[in-house]
Amino acid sequence: MAIDVLLDPVTWDLPTKPAQGTGIEVIRQRLMIRLRRFLGEWILDETKGLNYMEWTTTKPVPLDDIGADLRREIETAPEVDRIVSGGTATWDQATRTVSFTATVSTEQGELSVAVSPIGDGPGNRNPAVTIGIVTQGSGRIGS
Repeated sequence: MAIDVLLDPVTWDLPTKPAQGTGIEVIRQRLMIRLRRFLGEWILDETKGLNYMEWTTTKPVPLDDIGADLRREIETAPEVDRIVSGGTATWDQATRTVSFTATVSTEQGELSVAVSPIGDGPGNRNPAVTIGIVTQGSGRIGS
């Protein structure tokens, strides 16, 4: 079972009064951290992260690369069993945004993942990541 300190969900920093989390909440938090990390951002291993900067400057938008990189980042996360549905990147010409959605099976239940790596509203070009808890499992271990 996953056990960790829960970060502040707004600032993504350690809270003034730390709380310990377990299960699906910790898996959700760890996946959020993985999907929000830019390539080269972590000084201990600059090969970790997603190449958001290259994706925003490449024309045409590399949908296959974006989808493959996001799938790899999700599927290699600890406690993640597999992507159950979705897992492809799509381009919306009208809003000029890329969207990626997937339902992920974990050891503790299912998570819905939504990533908008390019464009998230007018004037904001930062990636947006949303992960919700779909179902909580019975605490089973393994696939």
